[in-house]
Formats: sequence, structure tokens, C-alpha cells
Amino acid sequence: MAAEYARECIGVRFGLVAWLNAESGPVAGLAEVARACGLGSADDAPEVLARQALRWLEADDRVRRLVVFDNVEDPDELRDWLPSLVG
Repeated sequence: MAAEYARECIGVRFGLVAWLNAESGPVAGLAEVARACGLGSADDAPEVLARQALRWLEADDRVRRLVVFDNVEDPDELRDWLPSLVG
């Protein structure tokens, strides 16, 4: 179901559709999002890049984005890594 929704989002040209393997936590995947979006520098630690990705995802620029955290074993591990929609 999530994969079908992701394909629909791609079809309607969301600004970002990211499918992250979060089996070992969300930091590595979010860091890859940051790198792909040109955020941060090559020397930044993954946690720094992940926080930059979160800030970018939270930006209220009216661009629709979808991030799927796949293979999450403990949903509580995502608590600090989910974008806030409060503006």
C-alpha cells in the first residue's frame, strides 16, 4: 500500500519521494536525503546532515514531500526524526 502511494506521489510530481531503509535507525537515510538535496558539506557527520534534512523537510515552501521509513523495528526510534508540521 505504501509503495503504491509513493508511486502516485511520483506521478503527480511531489518535490521529493524518499524510501528510506530505517532498519538500523533513520539517521543514515535522512543523511542521504540531505546529500541528495545538496545540504551540508561532505565533512558533516550523519547526525548533522539528518538534522539539516529535517529542517529542509519542515520548510513551509508549499512543496509536497513524502518520506517513507521502511523496516522500522521500534517506532519510538523515529520520534526525534519526524518532521514537524507546526509552523
